[in-house]
Amino acid sequence: METSPLNITINLKEVTTALPLIVDGTTARVRVKNISQQDRDGVVLVKWEIVLTEPAPTVEGNHANPGFPLFINFDTSQEWMLQKMAKFIDGFLGTGDRGNKRGKPERPDLDAHVAADLIGKESLAKIVIQKSKKTDYVGNDIGSLTFPGDL
Repeated sequence: METSPLNITINLKEVTTALPLIVDGTTARVRVKNISQQDRDGVVLVKWEIVLTEPAPTVEGNHANPGFPLFINFDTSQEWMLQKMAKFIDGFLGTGDRGNKRGKPERPDLDAHVAADLIGKESLAKIVIQKSKKTDYVGNDIGSLTFPGDL
């Protein structure tokens, strides 16, 4: 009678748990995988999960592969975060401010329908390394997006 809870052996010696840092300033094609919201102490956070659609070079000399996730959390109580989220919508939908000089369509409000429309949209992201001033956190962030039709 087998008393072990597992009847397999999984080799974990070659698994790396550290997330790779993409080279600062790299431009890579990305796709929206998911947009969700959560409540944190009465503040609504809108979480975007964006994935690479092509390899991107890492600071270690390797590559982050397609599907590598980039997470962006927007605190909706902060005006500057709303501005950044508006730029993300523009980067994926090709929209702009109302009455913009480039003649782009007006940016829609973010609601359930627009969030659903954003899933699967692609853009070109300038990836930057973010260093926290309060902790030792260092990670990937998206500095800006370029709508593919603007190239």
